[in-house]
Amino acid sequence: MLHQVNRQRRRQAQQIDILCKDLISCQRRFIMDLGSISFAAGLYKSMLGVTSLTRLLEIAAGAICQHIPAVSILFYIRANGVFRQYITEDRAGQADDHNRLMEAIGTELAEAVCRSNKVCNLEDLIMLGLQASPKLTARLSVTSFPIALDGRSIGFVLLCRSCARPLTETEVQQVLAVTAGLAPALQACEKVPSN
Repeated sequence: MLHQVNRQRRRQAQQIDILCKDLISCQRRFIMDLGSISFAAGLYKSMLGVTSLTRLLEIAAGAICQHIPAVSILFYIRANGVFRQYITEDRAGQADDHNRLMEAIGTELAEAVCRSNKVCNLEDLIMLGLQASPKLTARLSVTSFPIALDGRSIGFVLLCRSCARPLTETEVQQVLAVTAGLAPALQACEKVPSN
C-alpha cells in the first residue's frame, strides 16, 4: 500500500512538473506577443498624421531596423497597376548584393509575390521566378512580407541581411505586426492630395 501511495505521488509530481513547464512556456509566448503588440502600437502612433508616402515608409523602415539589426529593407508598392520600389538606406553593409537582388526582382516576380500573399523566404521567391546568381543567394537571407488590404495584396516588404543571421520567428512576428497596419496607412497616403 505504501508503495502504491509513493508511485501515485511521483506520478502527481510529474504531472505538476509538466503543468508548470507548460505554464512557463505560455507565459513566455504571452510576453513575446505583448512585445510585438507594443512594438506595433508605437509604430502606428508614429505614423499618425503622416501624408507623405516616402515619409511613411521611412518611419516603417526605421521601426523595423530598430528592432531587427543589420537588415536592409525594400518596399514594393503597387499603385495604379505599376510597382514602385522604395529603398531604405543599407544598414546591413551589403549594398551591392541588395542592388543585384533588386535588379533581379522584375514586375512579373513582384506580381507573383503579391499573388502569393504570404511570407516568402528565398526558396519561395526562387520558386516564384527569382533569377539571381547562386553566389548572390548564398550570401543573403531574404524574406518578403505581404502588405495586404482587405485580403488583397498591394505590395510587399523585402528584408535582406547576411545568411549568417536569418530572421528569427520573433522578428518575423514583429514585421508582420508592422505590415498589418501599413496597408491602410498607404491607402490613406494615396487619397491625400499632394501639394
